[in-house]
Amino acid sequence: AVGQLKNMFAMMKLFANIYLVDHVLATPKRGEEPDKWLVVNQHWSLVFYIMLGVIPLVFAHLADFAKFSWKVGGTARMGLSKGLVNAFLHLDDSSRAEVDEGLLNEAMTHDAETLIKMGYANFLAVFALIGQIVLFVLFQVAAPLAAGSSRAGSMILQMALFPLMMGGALVLRLGRTRTVLQERRDADRILSRHVHDIVNNLALLKDYNLRYSAMDRHEDLLRDVNAKDRAVGEVLENNKYLMKWLTFLTVAAYVLNGGISVINGDMRLGLYLTMSKVFVGLGAKWTALYQKVLQTFNSAPALERLVHFINLPSESRRCMQLSRDTRRLTLDFVNQPGDHEPGHDSRFNTIPIKVVNVGVTLRALTRQGVSKAETRLFFDDIIIQQGTLVSLVGQRGHGKSTLLKMLGGAHLPDCPDSEDTGNCMFFLPSHLRFLHVATESMFLRGSLYQNLTYGTFPGHPDGRVHRVKEVCRRLSLSDKLIAAIDPDSKDELSWSSALSSSEKHLLCMARALIANPDVLCIHKPTLHVNAATAELIVDILREFVDHRGIEQKGQIQHRRPRTCILTSTRALSMDAADAVFKVDGVDKQKITKVVDKHVSLEELC
Repeated sequence: AVGQLKNMFAMMKLFANIYLVDHVLATPKRGEEPDKWLVVNQHWSLVFYIMLGVIPLVFAHLADFAKFSWKVGGTARMGLSKGLVNAFLHLDDSSRAEVDEGLLNEAMTHDAETLIKMGYANFLAVFALIGQIVLFVLFQVAAPLAAGSSRAGSMILQMALFPLMMGGALVLRLGRTRTVLQERRDADRILSRHVHDIVNNLALLKDYNLRYSAMDRHEDLLRDVNAKDRAVGEVLENNKYLMKWLTFLTVAAYVLNGGISVINGDMRLGLYLTMSKVFVGLGAKWTALYQKVLQTFNSAPALERLVHFINLPSESRRCMQLSRDTRRLTLDFVNQPGDHEPGHDSRFNTIPIKVVNVGVTLRALTRQGVSKAETRLFFDDIIIQQGTLVSLVGQRGHGKSTLLKMLGGAHLPDCPDSEDTGNCMFFLPSHLRFLHVATESMFLRGSLYQNLTYGTFPGHPDGRVHRVKEVCRRLSLSDKLIAAIDPDSKDELSWSSALSSSEKHLLCMARALIANPDVLCIHKPTLHVNAATAELIVDILREFVDHRGIEQKGQIQHRRPRTCILTSTRALSMDAADAVFKVDGVDKQKITKVVDKHVSLEELC
């Protein structure tokens, strides 16, 4: 609306210019009557002409200033970015395995803004430019007729041919332009993917001494990008000068034709000058329109990536359904008839964790190297009481880690379709906070304190500096590392490369304990440490369950029970556990509770 209003003002200004030259500034000959279009006289007509310029300028200024408060671009950008991040956070395993991380990063950081600035905003600009071109053409048709020029027919014909030539030239050049732009985008994408691979595989490049090969490959890709960029520059430059040549030839023809008309007295000078200016302006508008259309085409890859990533299969519906079922089952359990236990240990604290006839969909490679989905089923029931330390054991590849990931929320459960499996139930009490700790140590790029308090809420007592340091001391972390725990620290190190394997493992353990979840699901907590440290870790996990948290204030009975579920690699984990479950089988997982904990780990695994 604002653009079209400006177009109307521009057309009004063109008529005002004709009025200025042909009526206000034209000196009447002796004996002629004053021009009937004058406002009182020539002096007041000049004031009237100035006012015709001031009023549109005021409206344009107010409209352009007000557009910053409309928040159209910011709202659209926020919606796209939030939708993309939300889609990524809820991708299912199959989608996540197929995602190109380089393209995803580009989509998250650049594509939303590119689509708004080069797509949506340019669409509005194209609409405004088309409106200007239409109004200029209408002016070119109306002005000679209104002025009563005897050469109006030939002028209108010339004016009609001009937009046809400009539009035809753009259409003819569009195919070649789109080709070179697509080739450059492809080259940029390949280069971006190569840089991403270098950054993520630096250790592998060092191990196999392939750093120079990676550099040679990078140089080759840069040469290709430069060549494609040069081709794009040449095509765009030729397109720009094509518009200029067509404009020049059209204006030259009009100068000759219109000049003869002015000399012969068939056209007034004001109309001639204004029409010449309109031709030059039309050439500029067509050139701008062409550039806006190209920019809009350049936003097409961003739109394709955003649409692709946002519409990948996600877990959102399954998460929503699982959440609803869990809340319903929790309320059903709490509302069962019977007396509630006195004190803080109410019915909520006695709700068990149940897994009955539940499977999980994973990705597996076929002999042809193609990723496909397979479902591993857990047929036997597993019931875990709150406030217990549970150990999962079993042979490698038989599903104990998969079951732990499912309990920790890293994998969503599936109910099998077969009729002989009975009722399916995956019940994690909805009021409990679960935390999953993977085998691999993971860190954010930030300060050590930020990494250790990642699982705590801002301002929560669990994130107190004293408590954080004390938990680290309990895990026998070095004084040097503990001294580096500073909330005001601005260090942003790559902790994964700055620490040893055991330090990274212990820090991840500390982060989990500092987060203080209701249920802690942890993979192989004693894997990367020696025997003495392993015993220390098991003792701390035992204390986490018995004392309902580590380094907590207040009386124990006033806290919610703490549960720890872990996979065992040492016998001492079984000895400290309240319950041991053996996950057995390959095609159909069976979960058996181990009654005799004196059985050796080797016999169970």
